[in-house]
Amino acid sequence: MARHRTIAIFVNVLILLSASVWACRNLLYEGFHQGHDLSIELVRLAEYTQALKDGQVPVRWSANLYGGYGSPIFNFFPPLFLTLAALFKLSGLSLIVATKWTIFIFTLFGGLGMYLLAKEFYGERGSIFCASLYLLAPYHLVDIYVRNAFSEYSAMMIVPFVFYSLTLILKNKNPSPASNFLLITSGTLLCLSHNLSLMMYGPILIAYALFGMTLYQNPGRIKNLVTSGLAIFCLSAFYMLPLIFEQKFIQTQWLTAEQFQAHRNLFGPDLLFSLNHWGSILPYGAILLSLSLLLLIRRKDLSRVLLAKLALFGIFLGGLIFLMMPVSERLWEEIDFLKIFQFPWRLMSPASFIFCLEAGFLIFHSRPNKDLRHMLIMIIALLGIGLFMAQYPSSFGSRAVIQDRELAPEEIRQKQFRATILDEYRPRWAVKPPQPPIREQWITSEPAVSMRSLLEKPTKIEYQCSVPEKSLSTVHVFYFPGWNVSLDEKAVAFDITPEGLIRFPIEKGKRKVVIQFEKTPIRTAANSISIVGLILYAGLAARSLLRFRQRHFANPST
Repeated sequence: MARHRTIAIFVNVLILLSASVWACRNLLYEGFHQGHDLSIELVRLAEYTQALKDGQVPVRWSANLYGGYGSPIFNFFPPLFLTLAALFKLSGLSLIVATKWTIFIFTLFGGLGMYLLAKEFYGERGSIFCASLYLLAPYHLVDIYVRNAFSEYSAMMIVPFVFYSLTLILKNKNPSPASNFLLITSGTLLCLSHNLSLMMYGPILIAYALFGMTLYQNPGRIKNLVTSGLAIFCLSAFYMLPLIFEQKFIQTQWLTAEQFQAHRNLFGPDLLFSLNHWGSILPYGAILLSLSLLLLIRRKDLSRVLLAKLALFGIFLGGLIFLMMPVSERLWEEIDFLKIFQFPWRLMSPASFIFCLEAGFLIFHSRPNKDLRHMLIMIIALLGIGLFMAQYPSSFGSRAVIQDRELAPEEIRQKQFRATILDEYRPRWAVKPPQPPIREQWITSEPAVSMRSLLEKPTKIEYQCSVPEKSLSTVHVFYFPGWNVSLDEKAVAFDITPEGLIRFPIEKGKRKVVIQFEKTPIRTAANSISIVGLILYAGLAARSLLRFRQRHFANPST
C-alpha cells in the first residue's frame, strides 16, 4: 500500500512538473516574447534592483525615471514579483533570465496550490487534472507572453493556496497552526502581488468564507479568520497603508482616462463567442451547463458539502461572465469601484480559476454509465475543455533580446524610458510633462556659487557650497512627500516650482546642503506595524514547526 502511495505521489509530481515546463517552454529560448509591456516590466525591474543595491528597504523611490527627475512608483506598485526577480538579478543573472526564473517558480507554486485545493474537493481523483488545466489556462499564457503582465500572473499562481488554506480552516473544528500559517503567508503574498487581483478575488474569498462557516456549521472559525486577517494586514502594512493613504499625491486620474475607461473595453459578441480566442465564454458556458445537468442526475454518494461549493463557484462564474459581456456596460459606467479595472476582461483571471476548479468535478463524477443523458453531458463538458485548450495562443509574436547595459541607470535616465504606459505615478505637483533629461542635479540663481559633491545617492544628495550672495537653489527632483532639505543640519522650508521641483533659499557663506528622501508619518507607522507582524509571524512559524515535529517525529515509547 505504501509503495502504491509513493508511486502515485511520484506520478503526480511528474505530471505537475511536465505541465509547468510545457507552460514555460517558450522561456527556454533566448530573449523574451515582445508583448505589450515587456520593456516597461524590465525597466521596473532594473530600477527596483538598483534601489535595493542602494539600500532602499522597502523600495519606494525610483531615481532615474522621467529623465532623472524620479518617481515614487514603488510606493504604489506591488513588490512581490519585483523582489523575487531582483534577488535573482543580484545573484548574477541578467534581467531577462531573472524574470524567466521568477515566472517558472510561480508556475510551479500555482500548480501545487491548485492540486492541493482540488484534492480537498475531489480527493486524488480530478486534482491533478485541475492543476494541469490551471497551468495551461490560455489567459495565464497570455499574461506571460502577450501582455507581459507578470505581477498579475504571480497573483493568479498564489490564489489557489489562499483558497486551500481557507478551506482547511473552514472544514476543521480545530485547525492546526500550520493552516493558519499557510493562510497568513498566502494572503500576505496575494496582497503584495497585484492590486487589481486582490480587488477581484477579495469579494469571492469573503463570500466563500461566510458560506463555508454556514456550510460546515462552524461559526467559531470566525476567530481564526479575523486573527489571520489581522496578521495579513500587519505583514502587508508597509505597502498597503502608503498605497491607500498616499495615492492622493499621484496622478491617478490617468488610470481611467479615454481608452482606459472600462465600459469601452467590454468584449463584443465576435470575441465572446469565438472558437479560438482567449476571451471566449463558450468553454465556461459549456462547463456551467454540464455541471448544472450533472447535478440533476448526480450520484447518490456525492456529499452535500461538495455540491454546495460547486453551486457557489458556479454562481461566481456566471456573475463573472455577465460582467464581461456588453449587457453589463451600465454597471461599469455607474459603479466607481469597477472603473479602476480599466479592462473588464481582467475578470478572465478569476473565471479561469473557477473554470479549472469546477472542471475537476467532471473527472470525479465520471464512471461507467450507460445512461444516455450522462454520456451527452460528458460530451458537452469535454467540448468545453476542448474549446478552452483551443484558445491556446498559436503565436506569441517576435522575441526581443534586451541586454542589461541597455537598461543601465544612465540609459534609463537619458533615453527617458518609461515604467508605465500612463503617468499615474508622476507626483501631482509635476503638472507639466518632464523636461529633457537632467544634466545637473541642482542649480542656483547665483552663478558664482561653487559646489563640491559629497554624496549622490538616489534618495540622498549632499553638497558643500560656497555662496557669495543669498540665492535660490532648485533641485532637479520631482517633489513627493518625504523629500526634505537641510542646511548645516537644520531643516529649511522650501517651495515647489510649477514643474514640481524642489526650490529653497540658501544663505551667504559656506554651507552643507543635504536633500534627502525620508519616511513620512504614514510610512513610519506602516513599517513599524509590519515589523511587529513579522515578529508574530516568526512566532507562529516556530509554533507550527514544533507541532509538526511533535506529530510526525514523536518518540513512540513516550
